[in-house]
Amino acid sequence: MKKRMMTAVLTVLMILQFSLPAAIADTSACEEFTESNLDTQDYKDYAKVKYSFLDSCDNGQLMHFNGHTVNGHYIVRYYDSDYQLVKTLNIEEELPIFGAFYAGKSYYFLLTGQENYELDDEKEIFRITRYDKNWNRIDSVGKNNCNTSKPFSNGTPSMTDADGCLLIRTSHLMYNGHQSNVTMQIGIEEMKFIFSHTHLSYVGNGYVSHSFNQFIKADEGKVVAVDHGD
Repeated sequence: MKKRMMTAVLTVLMILQFSLPAAIADTSACEEFTESNLDTQDYKDYAKVKYSFLDSCDNGQLMHFNGHTVNGHYIVRYYDSDYQLVKTLNIEEELPIFGAFYAGKSYYFLLTGQENYELDDEKEIFRITRYDKNWNRIDSVGKNNCNTSKPFSNGTPSMTDADGCLLIRTSHLMYNGHQSNVTMQIGIEEMKFIFSHTHLSYVGNGYVSHSFNQFIKADEGKVVAVDHGD
């Protein structure tokens, strides 16, 4: 009986997460959003960046973050317990390619990037931006000189936090045009890089090529990463 109840709860949660429409008109954005996120978590050969995220707020409301931009802004919508729209916020876009959203214990994080086909080591390729839970921008940290011509290529970035660190597992095209994964670790309060791995290596360093989907979690003091290889 308990197993059936748990299955039902998980089914409801999955329906909520992946079926909430991203097409609600947003008059404050001066443009109507007509996109759907239904089944966008599915893939055949390789994963893609997800743009739709849900988070439960302390006041019982549900927050929906949409990584697509309208007039240079991400759209955040809040719903009450009856799933009625309460308010809408427009969050200014960071770097032009959206990667992922993560709701941490105390902060929200956005991972964004930009292409670098000119192979410029000085160009900021990855950016992690920190917000408070009211969407006030606090700060950001960027990554350059990271052997990347295109961030988030053929994958779905994953983030988690543990022991004061933000852990990131994502993908990229390297300067040589080959696709592989990327691992980054950031100290949250200082918003500084502690570790990053973006170069050709071997599996003992966590390097996976190709990596067609990425997952990372903290489990009992250890970091667990999973990649969909070929």
